[in-house]
Amino acid sequence: MNWLTCLLFSCFLLLVASGADANNAVPCSFPEKCSCELRNAGTKLWCKGMQNCFSQAGMDALGASMNPVSCPVKMVTLSCNRESVWPIVEITSELFRHEQWRRLEELYIGTSCKFVFREKRVLSNLPNLKSFSLRNNDLSANLGEFSEIFCCPKGLSEILIDSLGAEQMGTRFGQRSFLKLNALKKFTVIRSPKLFDRLEFVLNTSSPAFSFHWHGKLPHSNKEFSSLLFTNLASRSSLELLISDGATQLELDSPAQLSGFDFTRLDIQNTRLSRIGDAPFRNFTLKDISITAAGLNEIMLPQLLRAIAKVKNPLAVRTLALEFNYKKRGFPYDEFNALCKALPLLRRLSLSHSSVSFGQSEQYFDCPQLFLLSITNCNLQDEDIPPRAFDKLTRLENIRLINNQLSTVPKDLLRNLSQITYLDLSQNRQLKLKASSFRGILPSLQTLRLSRTGYTEPLTDAFVDQSNLTELHLNQLVELRSTRCPFRKTWFKNCSKLKTLNLAGDHFLNYGECHGGDFFDPLTSLESLSISSCDFGHQSDGTIKALLSKLSTLKTLMASGNKLARLEFILNRKFENLNLLDVSWNSFSSIPVDLIATTTPALRNLELMEVPLANIDPKAFDKLPKLRLRLGRNQFRCACNLMPFADWLREQWPVYQLESKGDWLLNAICYTASNSTKRVIDFRLSWWDCYSRRLIFILSASIGGLLIVFVLTALLSRYRWKLRYTILAFGIRNGIVNRKQQNEWTYDACFIYDETDSTVSEWVGDLVLKLETDLRLRLYEAERDAPVGSNMLDEAASAIDKSRHAVLVLSRGFLENRLNLYSAQWSSESLFMRRRSLAVLVMREKLSESELRFPECKVLHRLYRMCKRDRIVDCSGCGVGSNSANRLGLLLYDGADVSGRAQQRRVQESETESDGAEAAGTKSLLSDD
Repeated sequence: MNWLTCLLFSCFLLLVASGADANNAVPCSFPEKCSCELRNAGTKLWCKGMQNCFSQAGMDALGASMNPVSCPVKMVTLSCNRESVWPIVEITSELFRHEQWRRLEELYIGTSCKFVFREKRVLSNLPNLKSFSLRNNDLSANLGEFSEIFCCPKGLSEILIDSLGAEQMGTRFGQRSFLKLNALKKFTVIRSPKLFDRLEFVLNTSSPAFSFHWHGKLPHSNKEFSSLLFTNLASRSSLELLISDGATQLELDSPAQLSGFDFTRLDIQNTRLSRIGDAPFRNFTLKDISITAAGLNEIMLPQLLRAIAKVKNPLAVRTLALEFNYKKRGFPYDEFNALCKALPLLRRLSLSHSSVSFGQSEQYFDCPQLFLLSITNCNLQDEDIPPRAFDKLTRLENIRLINNQLSTVPKDLLRNLSQITYLDLSQNRQLKLKASSFRGILPSLQTLRLSRTGYTEPLTDAFVDQSNLTELHLNQLVELRSTRCPFRKTWFKNCSKLKTLNLAGDHFLNYGECHGGDFFDPLTSLESLSISSCDFGHQSDGTIKALLSKLSTLKTLMASGNKLARLEFILNRKFENLNLLDVSWNSFSSIPVDLIATTTPALRNLELMEVPLANIDPKAFDKLPKLRLRLGRNQFRCACNLMPFADWLREQWPVYQLESKGDWLLNAICYTASNSTKRVIDFRLSWWDCYSRRLIFILSASIGGLLIVFVLTALLSRYRWKLRYTILAFGIRNGIVNRKQQNEWTYDACFIYDETDSTVSEWVGDLVLKLETDLRLRLYEAERDAPVGSNMLDEAASAIDKSRHAVLVLSRGFLENRLNLYSAQWSSESLFMRRRSLAVLVMREKLSESELRFPECKVLHRLYRMCKRDRIVDCSGCGVGSNSANRLGLLLYDGADVSGRAQQRRVQESETESDGAEAAGTKSLLSDD
């Protein structure tokens, strides 16, 4: 038994230890002195106290924390506290020698430090690095050897320099700064002009496309476009140049100096053009040109358009985006028409933030090669677009009139553009849509965007003539006139080809009594539906079910932000083809186990952002192995019932990482009892943590139950006669128990006692009265039933012969009274010799067996030995309602062995004595008397 106890105790200790280890496991545990925290859903590490950690031990400890399984950090920012006094930090390659640093893909160094780079190849231990940034610090390095210092991760493709200052004025980017960066694709400079004397870059990149972005003031000596110098020593690459400078005036005069690059894209933003030369682009094969916020006026715009027309290869230009300011509203038809003739393959023209008006009489925009025309934020009004202004745009298929001041749909203009397949009138907030707005026009229209426009009446049959319509955006419509039921089923009449419908933010779906659930019935080919933020969650399940009942072809359903109390309101039918469902920002708190697998068997993406889910049963996704969840800001509780879901997330984590969707699971946070948070994939509890309280409760309940059973059993055992007596008395009193009367005897029992003892007499009298009342017994009691003046011996013998039982109430007075002894002897003969039951001995006083051995008590002593424990009732000092008195009553009622012993044993004991010997002994005793 001892070894079993030791074994159980050892198992208990192992369970406790495993629970402690599970609770103390913290996958992302960084050195406290580094002040590190995770951002971007746990994939980016920002350490702002690195002035304490730029040591070999600190960097090794930091690298060791970035475990690829439990802490998959790939982006790191190393910075110093702003409160620190610009510590000088030397960056060496040895700082990144820990093997976990080799996984790093993005590295940001900066803020409040003076970084010193005295050695070369400081990034040599980061072979997978793709992006490197230096931000907000004073730099001490020979930047002429930039590519030598930061050499040489083979995949380094992006470098960003942000707000750097130089410790010495001689620290400059030189012509050989980028020679070894062969994979460089993008170089960005933000607010760091002092590091450049001139914009001269010599690179050796083999990337097919190189992008240079300059944000901030240009170097003072380089305000001329011709001063830009880019040289590529490797294979020829395309160059994309972005210049954004709000203070410098750029002189766009003679061509920049480029060698080894094909200049394909020029983007000038927030840089005022002070002068435009005749042919600054003559050496370049530009494809995309974008010049915005450059201060183009009536004089400079024609100059720019003529310069663009003189590109090296006019057939290469595809896209032109411009922003200009005219003092008078109008449109330079002549200049743009001349440009269109010079660029015969120009496909996309975008005009923004310009006061444009096409209202001049007898003028046409002659640019038949245009495929797309975008006029955005131009304060365009109805009268600014005459009906025939675009008649010569015969190939125009895409027209965008976004965020203007249109109040009506320009039907007359669009009627002459029957080839239009894409129309965007979004954000014209004063636009009053009517049922007739699109009738009779645009038969080829496939995409129509009317977001953030207004309507004044139900759009009955509004799109009936757009039979080829496949994409319709009516999100965030504004009700300009109060309409009780602003829509009808015939909104989408003849739209059987519609595949995408966006009604996000439209509250008219609230009126369930209006649409009646058949609003979407004509959309038999609909594949994508957005009804997010429509606030229809208060409607009944039946109304929503009817609304979606006919959409059997649906593949994407966006239903976030609708206050849905149950997910079944949306998934109330089987969507065979649905593969994306977004039900974020709703109110349901549980997901039925079989609901998703039953209603959406093809589901691949389920978005559950900010839904008050306390737990999810992973069995809900067992039948959908390819399903991907998007979680975040839920109400998961770090409790034992969350463990199956946490285990399931950990199983899915490697797959999500490979699909670059790791943040979807990292956003899953659970709340502890103290309202602190931890990621669900990091949440672990041992068996003991989960079941110890339950086990203790079960054991306590079991022990308590056993104690209660024990106490009840003890009470029942002690008061069993009283309970049985009470039940029997109740049954007799209410007629439930009917006792068969014994006609053989006149009395059920005859009480023989010491009549000279008033205490005994009074007790017997009370007991007889009680038994007769409660159990309906027929009892003989001498003081009450004996005739006055009768012979007491004869009367006692007669009463004994007529009774089933003889009850001898023994006391010391009884033993001293010879009449009582005679009665005892007679009862022995009468009962025993006639094969009736033995007498019942009631010990009214405590009498020892030795007191019954006197010659005068010989018969009593023999009876005492034969009746021991069977028919001896100890009533010394007890009342008539005591447990012993109740036992006596039960014995007299049925004559059974109420002590629990078998009648057979009594018969066997009685047969051990010879009937003749007993009779002879009794007769001899009587003759002696």
